[in-house]
Amino acid sequence: RLDKVQASQLAARGADGCARALSPAHTLYDGALIFALNLGDAKVDWNALGVAAAEAVAESIVRGVRIARSLGGIPGIDDLVI
Repeated sequence: RLDKVQASQLAARGADGCARALSPAHTLYDGALIFALNLGDAKVDWNALGVAAAEAVAESIVRGVRIARSLGGIPGIDDLVI
C-alpha cells in the first residue's frame, strides 16, 4: 500500500528509467510524464519496487522505439539504414 507521498516518490523512480533510455533526460520540454497508481494492500520491498519501476519505464521506451512505424514523414526504425 502506498500513500500519496510514496506514490509520488515511485513515479520519480520511474522517471529514472527515462534517464536510462534517453539522452538528454529530465529536460523541461521533453514531455515525460510518469504516473504511479496504487491498488490493494500488499506490502512490498520499497527498494525493489523503485528499481522495477525504473526498469519498466526504460524497457517501455526502448520497446516503443523498436516497434514504431513511420508516421507523418517521420521514419520508424525499420525505415532507417543502420
